[in-house]
Amino acid sequence: MTTTSTGTVQQAALQVVTNALDSATKSIDLVSPFLSNPVAKRLSAQAKQSPARWRLLTNLDPRAIAAGVLQLAGLRDLIDHGVEVRTVARLHAKVVLVDDTFGIVGSANLTTAGLEGPPNGNFELGVTLDVDQREAAAAVVAGWWAAATQVDDVALKQAEAAARALPKTVHSVDELPPGSGATSAIATQLLVEARDRGLWVKAVYDDGTDPSWPERGWISSSGPGKPSFKSGDFVLIYAQGLHRCNAIVEVTSPARFDPDFVEAAGYPRENAERWPWVNDVRGLLAVEAGEAVPPALVGFSAQGLQGGRKKLDLAQFAAAAQYLAGRRDLQ
Repeated sequence: MTTTSTGTVQQAALQVVTNALDSATKSIDLVSPFLSNPVAKRLSAQAKQSPARWRLLTNLDPRAIAAGVLQLAGLRDLIDHGVEVRTVARLHAKVVLVDDTFGIVGSANLTTAGLEGPPNGNFELGVTLDVDQREAAAAVVAGWWAAATQVDDVALKQAEAAARALPKTVHSVDELPPGSGATSAIATQLLVEARDRGLWVKAVYDDGTDPSWPERGWISSSGPGKPSFKSGDFVLIYAQGLHRCNAIVEVTSPARFDPDFVEAAGYPRENAERWPWVNDVRGLLAVEAGEAVPPALVGFSAQGLQGGRKKLDLAQFAAAAQYLAGRRDLQ
């Protein structure tokens, strides 16, 4: 994003907004329909250290959740760090108000693509407000806030349930332009089918250089106990050697305890005994290493996968699928 104001040089909005938030002593009001996990993580860290009161107004639109552009994990992170969150229908504005002195209104959501600007982000435009304009904007936002509904864990669970219940003919948010190419078409279909599937991320000891990896037809897991994968579940594959997610597979069988199978597939006996639980899978989508998804965008860390696998919510899985399809403008 580029910010403009009389007498100032155009610059990336991320630094402008970050500086303003760091200087806050009284109040911060953020307005954004979309939110990405990396930005939410950054805002949560700032809110934790800030003496100001923080509020976020968004729109828990099930279509945005299903499309992966409104991250529920990010909203939970903000709430856990003391940010009050409310939702109002049909919200489209993007606003940042800090104390009584700073305001910016623009086109950018609170997403990495929105705030970082070209070459990796979107072409966005924002205008910093003078004192009178900021006061007028604050009055409008206050009216929206008064009409909005509190967002808590119950509301987030209900929003995800509503996203999963969307008609299968609804593929994404109305505003989103269609993707192109076979990968995008597959990802779009996965976004629809994911609504009634179990969703996971799983670590595999792979360097991520072979996009045909999912065609091998199985994954193995460690104990203790049988993994909870069910037939039909979608699994996002985290390649540990790559430190990114480069594939999505579908589980096609219940887990079976079969270390002999793992060893026969060419792995040392030590590894076979460490990851003895085998599920058959069907490869759905795989990309080259350079197109793989960073875990921060999905909302997990490598440390959070020390057990080897983790459940994902619908928005997390959708964000990963969009990224794999090349939709960086949504992140």
